[in-house]
Amino acid sequence: MSRASFETILVPYDFTPTARHALSVGLDLARRLGAEVHLVHTSRAPTLAVPPGAGIGAAGAYPVVDVSAWERDRREELEQLARELDAPRGGVQAHLLGSGGLSDSICATAAELDADLIVMGTHARSGLAHLLVGSVTERTLRRAPCPVLAVPPEDGSDEDPDDASPPRAGGPERPG
Repeated sequence: MSRASFETILVPYDFTPTARHALSVGLDLARRLGAEVHLVHTSRAPTLAVPPGAGIGAAGAYPVVDVSAWERDRREELEQLARELDAPRGGVQAHLLGSGGLSDSICATAAELDADLIVMGTHARSGLAHLLVGSVTERTLRRAPCPVLAVPPEDGSDEDPDDASPPRAGGPERPG
């Protein structure tokens, strides 16, 4: 492919170290190729499974999440990050997507933006953790309307330290 074929780079971002590393790679490519960068985050408010009759929101019990405040805070964080970053064409554009399947949202946004490349981190899960949790990166690789560059963890580790445990309650699904 010629250099001109990569004009729009989409970088899914979930505020993790792996995503920051993938963003760094995406920005480096954008600078080399003169491409624009679109930073996307899928808004998924924290959820918490509680036992029946647990008194959600009562003093000293499980917290209640103000979803609109959480989404507003995430949007502000993402927009602030985009303002701090530099890309050769028009800076970095931030997109906070609605909730939904992460890979579906990433692929739909890539198609909508006519992205030439998706650069995303992978948490390098394998074995049982991969089977149970799945891989947003893998699903995106299979469904994307453009090439996907899967960026491994910066430290070069083969495994995510969280492999032995289930996904964290309350956190958004992480790419990888």
